[in-house]
Amino acid sequence: MKLRFPIIGLILLSILTCAQDKNPTNTKNSHEVVVSNLSIPWGFTFLPDGAMLITEKAGQLIHFKDGKKN
Repeated sequence: MKLRFPIIGLILLSILTCAQDKNPTNTKNSHEVVVSNLSIPWGFTFLPDGAMLITEKAGQLIHFKDGKKN
């Protein structure tokens, strides 16, 4: 009987301290889609002329420059 109340208290305390916001709002960051219609982009790098090389998981290599994928 003596341990019953401390155990219940610990359970309630752990439930209350683990509560998280289910709908967090991110006001510090934003995003912009630069290249659309990619299938699982895996990596990218910028080239000296401002173009991008993008790899997809399946192995495709995409050259993106001036808003066009080649």
